Amino acid sequence: MKSILPFLRELSNNNNKTWFDTNRPQYEQAKQELLELIQEVITQCSLFDESLSSIQPKDSIFRINRDVRFSHDKSPYKSNMAFELSAHGKKAKNASYYVHIQPDQSFIAGGIYGPEKDVLQAIRQEIDYNFSDFDRIIKNTTFQKNFGGLSEEGRLNRAPKGYSEDNQAINYLKNRNFIAIKKLKEEIFLNEKLLIREISEAFESLYPFITFLNTSLINVNK
Repeated sequence: MKSILPFLRELSNNNNKTWFDTNRPQYEQAKQELLELIQEVITQCSLFDESLSSIQPKDSIFRINRDVRFSHDKSPYKSNMAFELSAHGKKAKNASYYVHIQPDQSFIAGGIYGPEKDVLQAIRQEIDYNFSDFDRIIKNTTFQKNFGGLSEEGRLNRAPKGYSEDNQAINYLKNRNFIAIKKLKEEIFLNEKLLIREISEAFESLYPFITFLNTSLINVNK
Protein backbone atom coordinates (compact mmCIF):
# COMPACT_ATOMS: atom_id res chain seq x y z
CA MET A 1 0.00 0.00 0.00
CA LYS A 2 3.03 2.28 -0.06
CA SER A 3 2.79 3.14 -3.75
CA ILE A 4 -0.75 4.45 -4.09
CA LEU A 5 -0.59 7.83 -2.32
CA PRO A 6 2.86 8.81 -3.67
CA PHE A 7 1.67 7.99 -7.18
CA LEU A 8 -1.52 10.03 -6.75
CA ARG A 9 0.45 13.01 -5.44
CA GLU A 10 2.69 12.93 -8.49
CA LEU A 11 -0.29 12.51 -10.78
CA SER A 12 -2.08 15.52 -9.30
CA ASN A 13 0.95 17.64 -10.16
CA ASN A 14 1.40 16.13 -13.63
CA ASN A 15 -2.08 15.42 -14.86
CA ASN A 16 -1.36 14.86 -18.54
CA LYS A 17 -1.12 11.89 -20.88
CA THR A 18 2.59 12.26 -21.60
CA TRP A 19 3.53 12.02 -17.93
CA PHE A 20 1.07 9.20 -17.31
CA ASP A 21 2.36 7.13 -20.22
CA THR A 22 5.93 7.60 -19.03
CA ASN A 23 4.99 6.60 -15.49
CA ARG A 24 2.57 3.81 -16.33
CA PRO A 25 4.67 1.21 -14.43
CA GLN A 26 4.10 3.21 -11.24
CA TYR A 27 0.38 3.29 -11.97
CA GLU A 28 0.29 -0.45 -12.57
CA GLN A 29 2.09 -1.03 -9.27
CA ALA A 30 -0.40 1.20 -7.42
CA LYS A 31 -3.31 -0.54 -9.13
CA GLN A 32 -1.95 -3.98 -8.21
CA GLU A 33 -1.62 -2.93 -4.57
CA LEU A 34 -5.22 -1.72 -4.62
CA LEU A 35 -6.46 -4.98 -6.13
CA GLU A 36 -4.66 -6.93 -3.42
CA LEU A 37 -6.20 -4.70 -0.76
CA ILE A 38 -9.67 -5.24 -2.24
CA GLN A 39 -9.23 -9.01 -2.20
CA GLU A 40 -8.22 -8.93 1.47
CA VAL A 41 -11.21 -6.73 2.30
CA ILE A 42 -13.57 -9.05 0.40
CA THR A 43 -12.18 -12.06 2.26
CA GLN A 44 -12.69 -10.41 5.64
CA CYS A 45 -16.08 -8.88 4.88
CA SER A 46 -17.52 -12.06 3.39
CA LEU A 47 -17.50 -13.44 6.93
CA PHE A 48 -20.43 -11.17 7.82
CA ASP A 49 -21.82 -10.37 4.35
CA GLU A 50 -21.81 -13.50 2.21
CA SER A 51 -23.14 -11.56 -0.80
CA LEU A 52 -19.64 -10.12 -1.27
CA SER A 53 -17.86 -13.46 -1.54
CA SER A 54 -18.19 -13.84 -5.32
CA ILE A 55 -17.02 -10.30 -6.18
CA GLN A 56 -13.86 -10.04 -8.27
CA PRO A 57 -11.57 -7.14 -7.26
CA LYS A 58 -11.13 -6.04 -10.87
CA ASP A 59 -14.89 -5.54 -11.17
CA SER A 60 -15.08 -3.23 -8.15
CA ILE A 61 -12.31 -0.79 -9.02
CA PHE A 62 -13.03 2.53 -10.75
CA ARG A 63 -11.18 3.65 -13.87
CA ILE A 64 -8.47 6.28 -13.41
CA ASN A 65 -9.57 8.07 -16.59
CA ARG A 66 -11.95 10.98 -16.22
CA ASP A 67 -15.00 11.59 -18.41
CA VAL A 68 -14.25 15.12 -19.61
CA ARG A 69 -17.00 15.44 -22.20
CA PHE A 70 -19.18 17.75 -20.11
CA SER A 71 -16.56 19.15 -17.75
CA HIS A 72 -14.69 22.46 -17.83
CA ASP A 73 -11.78 20.63 -16.21
CA LYS A 74 -10.13 18.69 -19.03
CA SER A 75 -7.58 16.92 -16.83
CA PRO A 76 -7.53 13.38 -18.26
CA TYR A 77 -7.08 11.50 -14.98
CA LYS A 78 -8.70 11.36 -11.57
CA SER A 79 -6.64 12.38 -8.56
CA ASN A 80 -7.97 9.41 -6.60
CA MET A 81 -8.32 5.64 -6.73
CA ALA A 82 -11.47 4.02 -5.40
CA PHE A 83 -13.47 0.82 -5.20
CA GLU A 84 -17.06 -0.14 -4.49
CA LEU A 85 -18.34 -3.46 -3.20
CA SER A 86 -21.85 -4.51 -4.15
CA ALA A 87 -23.14 -7.96 -4.95
CA HIS A 88 -25.06 -6.41 -7.84
CA GLY A 89 -22.17 -4.46 -9.38
CA LYS A 90 -21.12 -0.81 -9.38
CA LYS A 91 -23.96 0.31 -11.65
CA ALA A 92 -26.77 -1.27 -9.64
CA LYS A 93 -29.30 0.78 -7.69
CA ASN A 94 -28.45 -1.10 -4.50
CA ALA A 95 -26.60 0.22 -1.47
CA SER A 96 -22.88 -0.52 -1.43
CA TYR A 97 -19.60 -0.21 0.46
CA TYR A 98 -17.05 2.30 -0.84
CA VAL A 99 -13.41 3.29 -0.25
CA HIS A 100 -11.90 6.49 -1.66
CA ILE A 101 -8.11 6.94 -1.63
CA GLN A 102 -6.72 10.42 -2.25
CA PRO A 103 -3.93 12.41 -0.55
CA ASP A 104 -5.42 14.09 2.54
CA GLN A 105 -8.96 13.21 1.41
CA SER A 106 -9.29 9.45 1.87
CA PHE A 107 -12.46 8.02 3.37
CA ILE A 108 -14.66 4.96 3.88
CA ALA A 109 -18.35 5.22 3.04
CA GLY A 110 -21.47 3.17 2.53
CA GLY A 111 -25.07 3.53 1.45
CA ILE A 112 -26.66 5.14 -1.60
CA TYR A 113 -25.57 8.47 -3.08
CA GLY A 114 -27.71 10.41 -5.55
CA PRO A 115 -30.53 7.86 -5.78
CA GLU A 116 -33.03 8.02 -8.61
CA LYS A 117 -36.56 9.16 -7.74
CA ASP A 118 -38.06 5.69 -7.42
CA VAL A 119 -35.16 4.53 -5.26
CA LEU A 120 -35.42 7.57 -2.98
CA GLN A 121 -39.16 7.09 -2.59
CA ALA A 122 -38.73 3.41 -1.72
CA ILE A 123 -36.10 4.18 0.92
CA ARG A 124 -38.19 6.91 2.53
CA GLN A 125 -41.23 4.64 2.60
CA GLU A 126 -39.26 1.86 4.27
CA ILE A 127 -37.91 4.25 6.90
CA ASP A 128 -41.40 5.64 7.53
CA TYR A 129 -42.85 2.13 7.95
CA ASN A 130 -39.95 0.81 10.03
CA PHE A 131 -38.67 3.88 11.81
CA SER A 132 -37.71 2.16 15.06
CA ASP A 133 -35.59 -0.44 13.24
CA PHE A 134 -33.80 2.19 11.15
CA ASP A 135 -33.30 4.51 14.11
CA ARG A 136 -31.78 1.65 16.10
CA ILE A 137 -29.32 0.93 13.28
CA ILE A 138 -28.15 4.54 13.00
CA LYS A 139 -27.89 5.01 16.76
CA ASN A 140 -25.99 1.77 17.28
CA THR A 141 -22.85 2.43 19.32
CA THR A 142 -20.46 0.89 16.78
CA PHE A 143 -22.07 2.72 13.87
CA GLN A 144 -21.88 6.00 15.75
CA LYS A 145 -18.25 5.40 16.73
CA ASN A 146 -17.26 4.82 13.11
CA PHE A 147 -19.49 7.29 11.29
CA GLY A 148 -21.22 9.56 13.80
CA GLY A 149 -24.52 9.26 11.94
CA LEU A 150 -25.58 9.94 8.36
CA SER A 151 -24.14 12.58 6.06
CA GLU A 152 -26.40 15.61 5.68
CA GLU A 153 -25.15 16.50 2.20
CA GLY A 154 -28.07 17.62 0.03
CA ARG A 155 -30.50 17.42 2.94
CA LEU A 156 -33.89 19.14 2.48
CA ASN A 157 -34.89 22.06 4.68
CA ARG A 158 -38.55 21.06 4.57
CA ALA A 159 -40.41 17.78 4.73
CA PRO A 160 -40.46 15.94 1.39
CA LYS A 161 -43.75 15.68 -0.48
CA GLY A 162 -46.12 13.24 1.19
CA TYR A 163 -44.65 13.61 4.68
CA SER A 164 -45.36 16.04 7.51
CA GLU A 165 -42.94 17.85 9.78
CA ASP A 166 -44.31 16.00 12.80
CA ASN A 167 -43.44 12.58 11.35
CA GLN A 168 -41.24 10.81 13.90
CA ALA A 169 -38.78 9.89 11.14
CA ILE A 170 -38.63 13.36 9.57
CA ASN A 171 -34.95 13.93 10.38
CA TYR A 172 -34.12 10.92 8.22
CA LEU A 173 -36.79 11.49 5.59
CA LYS A 174 -35.33 14.89 4.69
CA ASN A 175 -32.17 13.20 3.45
CA ARG A 176 -31.67 12.96 -0.30
CA ASN A 177 -28.56 10.84 0.08
CA PHE A 178 -28.36 7.93 2.48
CA ILE A 179 -24.67 7.60 3.14
CA ALA A 180 -22.31 7.39 6.09
CA ILE A 181 -18.70 8.60 5.82
CA LYS A 182 -15.57 7.98 7.87
CA LYS A 183 -12.33 9.81 7.12
CA LEU A 184 -9.10 7.85 6.88
CA LYS A 185 -5.88 9.23 8.31
CA GLU A 186 -2.89 9.39 5.98
CA GLU A 187 -0.58 7.32 8.18
CA ILE A 188 -2.85 4.28 8.17
CA PHE A 189 -1.77 3.54 4.59
CA LEU A 190 1.72 2.72 5.90
CA ASN A 191 0.34 -0.29 7.77
CA GLU A 192 -1.57 -2.62 5.45
CA LYS A 193 -2.88 -4.91 8.20
CA LEU A 194 -4.20 -1.95 10.17
CA LEU A 195 -5.80 -0.50 7.03
CA ILE A 196 -7.55 -3.77 6.19
CA ARG A 197 -8.84 -4.02 9.75
CA GLU A 198 -10.03 -0.41 9.72
CA ILE A 199 -11.97 -0.89 6.49
CA SER A 200 -13.37 -4.29 7.44
CA GLU A 201 -14.57 -3.16 10.86
CA ALA A 202 -16.17 -0.04 9.38
CA PHE A 203 -17.90 -2.13 6.71
CA GLU A 204 -19.17 -4.56 9.35
CA SER A 205 -20.76 -1.68 11.26
CA LEU A 206 -22.35 -0.59 7.95
CA TYR A 207 -23.80 -4.02 7.23
CA PRO A 208 -27.20 -3.54 8.99
CA PHE A 209 -27.56 -0.14 7.30
CA ILE A 210 -26.74 -1.58 3.87
CA THR A 211 -29.12 -4.49 4.48
CA PHE A 212 -31.97 -2.18 5.48
CA LEU A 213 -31.54 -0.02 2.37
CA ASN A 214 -31.34 -3.00 0.03
CA THR A 215 -34.43 -4.56 1.62
CA SER A 216 -36.33 -1.38 0.80
CA LEU A 217 -35.31 -1.74 -2.86
CA ILE A 218 -36.41 -5.32 -3.47
CA ASN A 219 -39.47 -4.26 -5.46
CA VAL A 220 -37.61 -1.46 -7.26
CA ASN A 221 -34.99 -3.87 -8.62
CA LYS A 222 -37.42 -6.53 -9.88
